Amino acid sequence: MRAQQPTSQPPGAVQQQHDKSETAARPKEGKSGLKRVHVELSGFELDKSESAASNTQIGGGTRGADGFTTLLAPRFSRLYSAHPVFHWTHTAQAQSFEFRLLDEKGDLLYKAHVSGREFRYPDSAPALQAGAVYGWNVRPEAALLGGVSPTHRFSRLPQKGIDEISEELGRIGTGGRKQAELRAELFTERRLWFDSVQALSELIAEHPEDAELYERRGVIYDQIGVTNSLAGEDFAVADQLRVSQSH
Repeated sequence: MRAQQPTSQPPGAVQQQHDKSETAARPKEGKSGLKRVHVELSGFELDKSESAASNTQIGGGTRGADGFTTLLAPRFSRLYSAHPVFHWTHTAQAQSFEFRLLDEKGDLLYKAHVSGREFRYPDSAPALQAGAVYGWNVRPEAALLGGVSPTHRFSRLPQKGIDEISEELGRIGTGGRKQAELRAELFTERRLWFDSVQALSELIAEHPEDAELYERRGVIYDQIGVTNSLAGEDFAVADQLRVSQSH
């Protein structure tokens, strides 16, 4: 399978959540047969209220007559960007969705029609406030293809945290590949899911033959069960690129 590109819908089948006891180092096998060791980057998932073993929803999805929707993100995560990109998948052929943003009490703040399975939060939407907690979910516009997904949450960093990262990004600078890689590293070090994935996806779009970039994004995807299949896809592409480039 091909790796997910940042401007196309995320590929891959829905994965069952892994037991959190398995987040210690463990061997994995990609499509190339290469044995891999899980790299533990704890901190992307802030929701510790329930273990994956007790989660009765497969991959965080909700089932309808012909399918269910899975949000491709932690159940609760931190955010730096004012314009995150949200991704999800669906077991049927649904391509038209309604994206909904909720406040901390669960009241609707914003909704948008989405053609596809990703959505960049736009300038025209209500600004994401520093320190605020939000919920988000999606539902197929065709009711027969499923109901609303579970609601995942994210917390935008407090203003002090936003200012600190902005200062670090200012020191890194912009305009070159090295700077882009350092930005991605900073987001990963701070365990900022949406920011890390998007920064690496943008790098992959610009440098699609770089195996290391797929490897780095795969390590992040490998941290939670719902994106484990995407991790496998990225690792497989990285392996294929290395083999082809070695000849």
